[in-house]
Amino acid sequence: MSMPLDDRILIGVDGKAGQPGTQFYDTTRDTVAPPGRNGEHGRSASAATTGTNASTVSIEITPSRLEPGGIHAVGTTTCAGSEWEVSADKTLFLSARGGDGGAGGRGEDGQMGGAGIKGENASEYAEAQAGGPGANGGDAGYGTDGGNGGNGGVVFIEVAEQDTNLLLGVDWDISGGMGGASGVHGNRGQGGQGGEGGDQFTWQVYDGIGYSCCGGAKVCTCSKFVQTNKYISYTRPAGPPGPYGMWGSLPSTDLKPGSNGAQGSVHIKVKSSNGMDSIYHGKYFLKITSFEIVDAGNDGIFEPGEHIIVRNICVQNIGGMPSPAHARIPVLIRNTAWFDPLIDEPAYLPNSIFPGETVSIRGEVRAFIRQEGQVRPPGVIFQAVDQLDLVATMPGINRVLPEFFQPVAISIGYPLELEAPSYLSSVQRGNDVTFSWMLRNISNKPYGIKGALRRAGGTCLSEIGDNQIFKFTENDSKDNRPRGIDLPDIIAPGAVLMIAQTLKVSDRADQYSIGALTLELLLSEPGDRADWFSTLPSPCPPLRSIMTYSLEVQISAKYSYNPSSAFLIVVNSGTKPETIHQLYRLMGDLKTSADVWNLSVYGSFISPTTGRCLLLDYIGKTIVIFGNPFEYFRQGMRSAFGLIDPFVVAHLAAAGTNFLFPETVSGDASLSSWFSHLYFPTYVVAPETQAIDRKILIPTINCEQRNRNLDTHIFIAKTQLLKKNKAVLVDETKRTAKSLDEYLPLHRFSVSPVTSISKKIAGTVIVRQGLPRYARVAAAYGYWHDFGDRLSDLNTFMMIASLPFKTRVKIFWNRFSGNIPPDPAGDMYDVSVFESTTNKPILNPSGVVELDSGDVSAITREKSGKKADTPISRAQIDEKIYKAVALSLNYEMEQEISRFCAEAPWPDPIPENNCLYQVSKVDYFLTVAVNASKAELPSDFQLLVETLGCLVAGIEPVGAGQYIGQKMVSYGKRRSHLRLQIFAKLDVTLRSVYAEKVAAKIKRKLMRESDKLKNDMGKTEEKTLMKVIMNKCGALTNENFASHQFLDASAAEGKSEAWAEQEAATRMTNHAELLTKIRMDELYSREILEKMVRM
Repeated sequence: MSMPLDDRILIGVDGKAGQPGTQFYDTTRDTVAPPGRNGEHGRSASAATTGTNASTVSIEITPSRLEPGGIHAVGTTTCAGSEWEVSADKTLFLSARGGDGGAGGRGEDGQMGGAGIKGENASEYAEAQAGGPGANGGDAGYGTDGGNGGNGGVVFIEVAEQDTNLLLGVDWDISGGMGGASGVHGNRGQGGQGGEGGDQFTWQVYDGIGYSCCGGAKVCTCSKFVQTNKYISYTRPAGPPGPYGMWGSLPSTDLKPGSNGAQGSVHIKVKSSNGMDSIYHGKYFLKITSFEIVDAGNDGIFEPGEHIIVRNICVQNIGGMPSPAHARIPVLIRNTAWFDPLIDEPAYLPNSIFPGETVSIRGEVRAFIRQEGQVRPPGVIFQAVDQLDLVATMPGINRVLPEFFQPVAISIGYPLELEAPSYLSSVQRGNDVTFSWMLRNISNKPYGIKGALRRAGGTCLSEIGDNQIFKFTENDSKDNRPRGIDLPDIIAPGAVLMIAQTLKVSDRADQYSIGALTLELLLSEPGDRADWFSTLPSPCPPLRSIMTYSLEVQISAKYSYNPSSAFLIVVNSGTKPETIHQLYRLMGDLKTSADVWNLSVYGSFISPTTGRCLLLDYIGKTIVIFGNPFEYFRQGMRSAFGLIDPFVVAHLAAAGTNFLFPETVSGDASLSSWFSHLYFPTYVVAPETQAIDRKILIPTINCEQRNRNLDTHIFIAKTQLLKKNKAVLVDETKRTAKSLDEYLPLHRFSVSPVTSISKKIAGTVIVRQGLPRYARVAAAYGYWHDFGDRLSDLNTFMMIASLPFKTRVKIFWNRFSGNIPPDPAGDMYDVSVFESTTNKPILNPSGVVELDSGDVSAITREKSGKKADTPISRAQIDEKIYKAVALSLNYEMEQEISRFCAEAPWPDPIPENNCLYQVSKVDYFLTVAVNASKAELPSDFQLLVETLGCLVAGIEPVGAGQYIGQKMVSYGKRRSHLRLQIFAKLDVTLRSVYAEKVAAKIKRKLMRESDKLKNDMGKTEEKTLMKVIMNKCGALTNENFASHQFLDASAAEGKSEAWAEQEAATRMTNHAELLTKIRMDELYSREILEKMVRM
C-alpha cells in the first residue's frame, strides 16, 4: 500500500486502468482475394473497459518522535493498523487517483477484391474479348470507443490544531482517471483489378504470284525476273482490360474517447483542544501579492556593498483552510551569488490567515549585496543581474512554502559611470598634454562630499611604473606618487561632468617608449562597517576603485627637418618601439640619418613650419611610411593611405623619390582604389593648356622624359568622312594609347576623349602622364615581427632597396672606382651626402644617429625581453649592405630592360640611338663612373663581376630563338639595338675607371659570369633572369621571396589605358571625395591638437 519514491513516501489506493479494445485477427488471410471472388469484410474490435474508482485513504498525522522535523502518520478506518515515519527531507504523498479508461480498439481492414477473368483471345473468325470486371473489396471493420476513467478516491486527514504546520509535508492526488483514447475504424478493401483482355491474332492470306529483279533492284535492267508467292497479312487487336471492382464501405459512426473520471475529495479534520473540530477540503496556500523593492541609499541603484530591502509585503491565502495559528513563519531573501540575506532580521507572517484573506507583513527584509570578488578587465563596465526571491520557512518541520514568491530580476551596478577617456595615443617630449573624460551620475541622488548622501566620488589618473614620464601639474597624492585625483563636491543626479588633467611629458623620456597610465573611477563605501568593505585594491583607500581604463601613450621625439637626412620615416602610435629603434640602428649602419614624422602626433602630413605637404621637402630621397591601421584621435581606425593624396606620391615618385609602405594590411578594399589613383593621376585640364599637333605628341613627351613631370597634353581629333565623331574619338584614343606604349614602353598614360559641340572637329583627346614604370612605390604586407637589435635581413634589404637608385649607384661605384665628381650643377636629384671620400663611407660620415635615450641595443632588450643579437663586425655589416645594394640594382635594371624589350614591335619604331636613353637607370649606372678618377682593382672584386655579369646576361640572347633574332636578324630588333649600346657604354666605363689590361680582365670574367647566370636561368621554371635574381635575394635574406606578399608599383601592369569619356570624370570625382576626407581629417586633428597639446 505504501512505498518510498525518490523524495516521497507513497500511500496509494489508486483505481486500476481499464483494458483496451482488442481483436485477434487471422494473420494468415491473404491481402487480395482469389480471382473472381469478392474481398472478405474486416472484423470489428472488442469494446474497451472502464477504469475502476480509487479507494479511500484515512490517516492521522502528528509530529515524529523519532526525527526532528519529521511526521508520524497512523492509518485509520480503511487504513487502520498501518503506520509511517516521514523524515524531514521527504513528503508524505497520498495517491487516490481513479484508474484510466482503456483505449478503443482498431477495426480490421477489408480484403482487396480478386482480379477479373481474362477475356477470350482473338481468332481468324472472332474479335478478342474484354477482360472480366474485378471483384469488390471487403468492408472495413468497426473500431470501438475509449473506456471511461474511474473516479478519484477520498482522502481523510486528521490533525491537531497546534500541528497544522505538518500539512506542509503532506501532498495528495485525488484526480479522476483519464478517459481512454478513441479507437480507429479499419480501412475498406480496394476493388479487384479488371481481367486482362484477350490476346491479338495475326494471319496471312495467299495473293497470287509476284515477279522481282534477280539482283534485287527496284528497276530491272537485266530482263531476268524471279517468281515469288505473294501474301496479305491481317491482324485482330487484343481485347481491352476489364474494369476495377467496387471499393468496400467505411463505417459511418464516429468513435469517441472515454470520459474522465470525477475528482475525488479531501477532508481535513482539525481537532481543537476545546472539542470543536473543523472540517476543511483543502490545505492553506500562501502567496505574496504585492511588495516594494528599494535600495538602502534610495538612489535607484542596487550597488555592491549596500543593502537591498523588500518592504510593504502583502500575502494572500488562496488555499482552503486557515494558515497555522501556532506557527510564526519567518520570511527572508534567498541566499544567491549576489544577495547575502540578514538571517537575524526576518519578517514574520501573521497567524491564522483565513482563506481568501490578504494581510500585510510588518517590517521588512534585507540582504547585503556582495562586493565584487575579482578585478574586472580595464574598460569593462560592471553589470550584473540576479534573481531576488523571498522564502518563507515553516517552523517545526523546516519546509519552504511552495510558490510563495515569483522571483524578480534585479540589475546590480554603480551610481557613477566613467566614459572612455579622450587622450592622444602619441605625444611629444616636453609638451603639456591634456587627458579628459566624462563622469556620469546615473542615480537619482546627488553624489560628492557635499551631496545629500555625503558619499565621495571621482577619478584618479596615475602613472604605472617607475619611469615617471609624466609630471602631474596638480598632484594630490600624499605619498608623492605621480597621480591626479579629482573628487567633485557635487555630482547632481543625471549630470555629466567633464574632468581634465594636464600632464607634462618629460624631456628626458626615452623616445618611442610607452607611457602607461591608469584612470580609475573612485566611490566611497555605502556603509560604515569595515567588514563589509571591498577587498579589491584601490589607489585611494577607503575609496573603492569601481572601474578602470588602461592608457598607453607612445612618447615621440619632436620632428626636426634635417636637409642631410637620407630618409623620412613616417610612423604612428601602432608602430612598435622596437621597430623604430631597429631603424635607428640601420641608419647608423648606413652612416646616415633619418627624420621621423609621427602621424599620431601631428594628425596629417602638413608641416607645421611650411604649411604644405611635408613630403615635398624630401624629393629625390627615400620616404618610408608605415601603412598599419592605427587609432585616429578617437575617430576610428585610419591608415596613412587615407591621409595622403596619391597624386602627390605619384609626382614625387616620378621625380625620383622612392616610397616604401611597410606593415600594409592585405585585402584592404580602399588600397586598390588608392593605387589606381597613384597609377593614373587624373587632373582637370588647365584652361591655359594649348592643344598640340597629334604628329608631335610623342616627340614632345619624349623630350620631357628627363624632366619627370606628369604633364597633360591635348590635341584635336579631326572629323572623318562617313564616320561619326564619337567613333572617331574612340578610335583615336585607342590608337594613341597603343602608339604611346610602342614609343615609350617605360611610361604609363591615360588617354580620354572629350566630345566637341562644334561640327568642325570630332573632339579633343587628352593625354595624361601616369606613374612611370621605373618609379619605385612598394608596399610590404604583414607586420615586422623581429625584435632583435637589428631589423631582419629581409626588412634590411627592403630598406636598402628603397634608397633612390642614384644613391645606390654611387654607393656601388664608390667601392670599385676612384672619386666620383658631383652631379652637374642644377640637377635637382644630386644628393651631395653620398659623394665618395678617401675612406669610402656607405652614405654620410657625419650623419650617424645618436640616440639621447641611451644605447639602442639596451633599449631593444628592455622592451622585447630578448637577448641582443650576436655581435657583428663593421666589415660584415658593410659587406651585407653592398650585396643588398648590388642585388637591388640588378633587380631594377633587369626589370627596366625586360619591360623595355617586352612585346616590342618589329621593326622597332624607337630610333636605334634612343634605346639606351629610354632605359635611364641602366644609362645612369654606366655613365656615373665614366668621369671618376682612375682606380686600382680591389683585391675582392667578385661583387663587381657578379653585378656587371647580371647586367650583361639580361641583354644576351637566351636560347636558339633569341640567338638567331639578335645575331642573324638584328636589324629592327629593339633588344639587339639596346645590347650594342650597353656593350659600348660598358666598355667605355671600364676603360675610364681601370687600366686597359684590368678592364679586359674584368670583361672576360663578367662574360663567364653572364654565361653562368644564363645556365641558372634554364634551371628555373620561369626561365627568366628575374627569377635568378629573386633567388639570390632570398639567399641573402634567408627568406623565400615567393612566400612574402609585396605590392610593387613598378611590377604592376604598365600599359597605357584608353578610357571612355565618362571614365576621367568619374575618377576626378572619386579623387575629389578622397581629398575632402583628407581635408576633414586634417581640420579635425588640428582642432583636437590645439585643445589637447600645449608646446
